[in-house]
Amino acid sequence: MSAAILRVCVRPAMQILHGQRFSLMKQSSTCTKSGGILSKPEKTSFGLLKITCMVVPFLYLGGMISREGAAWLEENDIFSPEDDD
Repeated sequence: MSAAILRVCVRPAMQILHGQRFSLMKQSSTCTKSGGILSKPEKTSFGLLKITCMVVPFLYLGGMISREGAAWLEENDIFSPEDDD
């Protein structure tokens, strides 16, 4: 019973969403109004800069969290490395 009610309530919303999605797909930004194909857009690539901006801060943050976690574990005698000489 609840599945039938859910279908009745959700179906109109899904039709609205699908209708909007398909109408957006019909509008093309690759063609002019007369039907000509537009040229390729300029591509600005910052690949190395993007990688550096993502890796360096999060690697540093992960190292800081690990260091603080190890210090907390050692302080509470949960894990303390011992030298086996």
